[in-house]
Amino acid sequence: MLNRRSLIQGLGLAAVAPMAYAKDRPNVPVGAIRWDAWYAPGSTITEAVAKTLGATEYAGRIPTFGSHCSETLACFPRISQSQIDMEIDMAAAAGLDFWAFMAYQKGHPMHLAFQHYLQSQSASKINFSLICSAGRFMNDQSLIDDHSKLLAHPGYQKSATGLPLYSIFISNKGTAPSSGMNKLQETIEAFRMMARNKSRTRVEIAALLAPGTEPSSELMRAGFDAVGHYSIVCSRAGSTFRDLTSCAEAQWQKDAMTYRALIPTVMTGWDRRPRMNNPVPWESRPTRQGISFNQPSAAAFHAHVGNALRFAVAHPATPAILIYAWNEFDEGGWLYPTLADDFDRLGSLKIALRSASKGSKESNCSGESDGCE
Repeated sequence: MLNRRSLIQGLGLAAVAPMAYAKDRPNVPVGAIRWDAWYAPGSTITEAVAKTLGATEYAGRIPTFGSHCSETLACFPRISQSQIDMEIDMAAAAGLDFWAFMAYQKGHPMHLAFQHYLQSQSASKINFSLICSAGRFMNDQSLIDDHSKLLAHPGYQKSATGLPLYSIFISNKGTAPSSGMNKLQETIEAFRMMARNKSRTRVEIAALLAPGTEPSSELMRAGFDAVGHYSIVCSRAGSTFRDLTSCAEAQWQKDAMTYRALIPTVMTGWDRRPRMNNPVPWESRPTRQGISFNQPSAAAFHAHVGNALRFAVAHPATPAILIYAWNEFDEGGWLYPTLADDFDRLGSLKIALRSASKGSKESNCSGESDGCE
């Protein structure tokens, strides 16, 4: 297995603080979503994703800290502090401002990466924000109490408005206006009060929508300051990465016409066939399971990132830009290097964040092909 320094150098990234040219970018933080199922071998969730990526067809998506250990199984080592420290260096060197962690309670296997992040001596190189599912937000008082205190953490990411950015993951399941919106509104109001009391701060709260969940007037009346999407996938025909990004960018424009503040989501891919072949126990009805798109080329990825930055410039109320995702390997969206990546995604992100803000030809690609050339 590659060590920390050799992997970072192999990606063309320096193990340093965020890029010196970050000041050239629009004054909007750029973050990547983390879904940390990969670090707890023996747990139900890690065992499930070991099967989704176990087929030879998908083994190339295994992150470089893992291995293809049999014809049907991926293997992942137990989380270590050095692994998370290395990821911090990689993310910071690529120009990311923050990670948006899907939040789970202490002791949960999905909490381990966040726990190690907070313990890291390198944590100051990249900030963090939290995404809490609506169900946990409304029903786990201890969890949101912890979150209200974390808003005061020096590494908690502030939006472009200067307030801590907290996101609530919304799906149609269990959050329909008739059944859950009143309770959601009450919990949001209570959370704002907790933030003032425990962290001495106001908070910017975003609704982060699951695929297939549309923004609504009822949703916004619940008290959200902004709307975004965890990931954006259209059901219309199309299979290229450009089809996917066209769909995402059309969604940004559509939502921006209705809502004052929109968080544009940059897609790095979408292909859930691994979960179709090996269903995971927490999904009774997989979302958009039959839709898949080709993986991006470097040029097409540059174009998509550049368009998000230009969207932020054109829409001054944009709180942040989110990238789907740091590590959604079996759903098809990732930045972290895998065993068979066609290009250096983090190195490409570094170039895209730099060049898009300078208006170079490289970042202004808008062709219809995946190569976008």
